[in-house]
Amino acid sequence: MTAELLHDPETEGPPRTPVDGVNVLGSLSPSRASDFMSCPLLYRFRVIDQIPEAPDPYAARGTLVHAVLERLFDLPAGRRTLEEAAALLRPQWDELVAAEPQIAELFPDPEQLTGWLDECRSLLETYFSLEDPRCLEPAERELYVEHVLDSKLLVRGYVDRLDVNGEGLIRVVDYKTGQSPSEFFEAKALFQMKFYALTLWRSRGRIPKLLQLVYLGNGEILRYEPDEADLLATERKVNALWLAIARATETGDWRPRKSALCDWCDHKSRCPEWGGTLPPLPTPEEIAARAARDKPSAGRRADPSGASPAPGGNPPAGGSVSGGGSESPGGSASSSGSASPGGAPPLGGWALPGESSPGGTPAPGGTPSPGGTPAPGGAPSPGGSSPGGGVPAVGAPDVGEASPAGG
Repeated sequence: MTAELLHDPETEGPPRTPVDGVNVLGSLSPSRASDFMSCPLLYRFRVIDQIPEAPDPYAARGTLVHAVLERLFDLPAGRRTLEEAAALLRPQWDELVAAEPQIAELFPDPEQLTGWLDECRSLLETYFSLEDPRCLEPAERELYVEHVLDSKLLVRGYVDRLDVNGEGLIRVVDYKTGQSPSEFFEAKALFQMKFYALTLWRSRGRIPKLLQLVYLGNGEILRYEPDEADLLATERKVNALWLAIARATETGDWRPRKSALCDWCDHKSRCPEWGGTLPPLPTPEEIAARAARDKPSAGRRADPSGASPAPGGNPPAGGSVSGGGSESPGGSASSSGSASPGGAPPLGGWALPGESSPGGTPAPGGTPSPGGTPAPGGAPSPGGSSPGGGVPAVGAPDVGEASPAGG
C-alpha cells in the first residue's frame, strides 16, 4: 500500500511524530500490539475498519479511577487522602459524560450509577492500602512517550505515572483496576511495561530501574527490574510484530483466533469463527475520512497505551512472537500486597525521596542495576538497535485507540 494510506489522526494531547511512509513507516502502541497477539482480526476491526465499540462499565471504571488518581496529585500532599479522592469521583464522572455523552447510557437508573461509583470508591480504598500519595511527588502523570526505532517504526504510549528519585532512577507505574494475573501470565502483563521501558530507554538514554503494576482489583503490586537484554528482546519482539502486521495488511489475511476472550468481544457477531460475515475492507478514502473523524469509543481510555489481555500470536518470518513479555533471561520480578506498617507504601527495596520505609524514615534512593545505566555515550543511538533492515510500510498504522480499560 502507498504512503497516502498511512494516517496518523490529529488528537488532543502532546505533539506526535507524523507517520509519513518514508521516515516513519507506522506506529504501534502496547494496546495495538496486544490486540494483534490476542487476535489479528481484532486488530483489523479496531485499527483498519475502526468499527465503533459499545460503552462498557468496566472500561469506564478504569477510565474514571485513572482520572481520579491523576487529579489526586494536583492537590497539596497533605490533602491527598481517601476522602479527597472519593470526592473527585462525581466531578470526574461528570467530565467524562460531558466529553462522551453516550457513556451516560450505561446507567439509566441513578441507583445504578450510585452503586457503580461505590465500586470505584472501593478501588480507591485499595489504592490507599498500597501507597500513601502524601509521600509521593510524581515527576510525570499521564506522560505521552514515543520514539522512532531504527526500523522506522514509531513506538508510543501513555505512562500513568513516572517517578524519578534524586539519583535519576526511574520508576514506571501503571494502575490496573482488575486483578493481578497468576504467575503463569505475569510475563504477558509485563509486556506493556517493557514496551514503555523500551520507549523511555531509547528516548531518554536510561533504562527505568523499576516497572510497577498496581492491581486495585485484589490489592497486589507486581514489580519488575528490567535490564538491557530484556529491552533488546522486547525491541526485537515489537519489530517482529510489526512485520507480521505488515504481512497481514499486504495479504489481507487477518486470521481470527478463537479464545475465552471472544465472549467479551464487541465483534463476535461479525467474526467467521462464530458464523459471522466479515465486512469488506475499507477503501483508502474511507480510511482517511475515519482517521479525521473518529474518536475512541465511550468508556475507553483516550490514549494509545491500554493493554488488552494477550495470549500468543502468529510468528512472522524472521522473528518469533510469543504471548509474554519475557523473551530473555534477566530482570527480576516481585509482588506484594498490603502497605507497610504505619501506612507507608511497600517499597520493594527501592524508594523515592519522601517515601517512607517501615517506621516512617525516608528510605534510601537505591543504586542502579546493571540494566539501569545509560546507553553507551549517555544517549541511545537514533532509534536504537533493531534487527535486519527496515519495516515495510503498512496501510493502516496504529491510530492509538485504547483497549477496554481493565487497568
